[in-house]
Amino acid sequence: MRVYSQPFGTLTEYILTNVANGDFVSVLPAWGGIVRSLKLHKAGSEHEVIQVADDEKALRAERGASSLHLFPWPSRIQYGRYSFRGKNYQLPVNEQPRQNAIHGLVQHGVFEAIDQAADDQMARVTMRHVFKGVEGYPFPFEFDITYELSAAGRLTIAYSARNTGREPMPLGLGWHPYFHLDEPIDTLQISFPAEATYFLDNQMIPVAKDFFVEASTGFLLKDREFDTPFSVYRNPAIATTKLTSPTKNVTLNVWQETGEGKFNFVVIYTPPKRNRIAIEPMTCNVNAFNSGEGLVTLKPGATWAAKCGVFLS
Repeated sequence: MRVYSQPFGTLTEYILTNVANGDFVSVLPAWGGIVRSLKLHKAGSEHEVIQVADDEKALRAERGASSLHLFPWPSRIQYGRYSFRGKNYQLPVNEQPRQNAIHGLVQHGVFEAIDQAADDQMARVTMRHVFKGVEGYPFPFEFDITYELSAAGRLTIAYSARNTGREPMPLGLGWHPYFHLDEPIDTLQISFPAEATYFLDNQMIPVAKDFFVEASTGFLLKDREFDTPFSVYRNPAIATTKLTSPTKNVTLNVWQETGEGKFNFVVIYTPPKRNRIAIEPMTCNVNAFNSGEGLVTLKPGATWAAKCGVFLS
């Protein structure tokens, strides 16, 4: 296993790779710490399951939120308004025309690589973003992302946040990857342990929920459209979304820790081109700063952590 860095245009890209079989993940600390590319092998075949851009120009033109880390909130806050501990806050409204604050405050923030290591079993890099607070979210923090690629072909993403301020802070987290298996998603089957599905209004804000039984048994994506949040069952402590190609006999597994303050929600999104699918682990629901569903309150000096990851089977 090996970890190294190389130029990606004007940016620096970190590569974690298994030199024996070619498993490969590239990440860009200065561009929100995103995964730019993830290549994994199954039965001798290579699958580039995440691919954001081949060069810096394409990266800067990308508008689909591909691979972004959404912190200190995922998805949307209605009108950018929320109340916390008796105070009212107004965030910039950056989703038009729905009039929401969307995707947090670190999505294209600059991270710094602070640690890296490699041995026979894994390659790992940790990067950190330091946030001083802004109007609408005056809560400073340090936010770390650790990527670890194992010799067994598993990518683990470990997140941690430390409240560096003097007051408690509200937080939630989401990861926004798009996946593909080298074929249209209409040929694929998906399953995930959904407890409930949420119905959204014209601002994409949850207004009701119901059970979603077929998600656990699995169904074909053909003719199905989603831009939908789900809560997942918390027992066992890992919830896994499975995206299966019957023709290639391969399954993409996107797992997320569940339990108190962990990844208890997932958003499934099928973009119009239907050449890939977003499977988005989230620790809280859409608009959680107002609903409180899954919202974490982190005390001054305290640290919060959660994990998710990807592998093929």
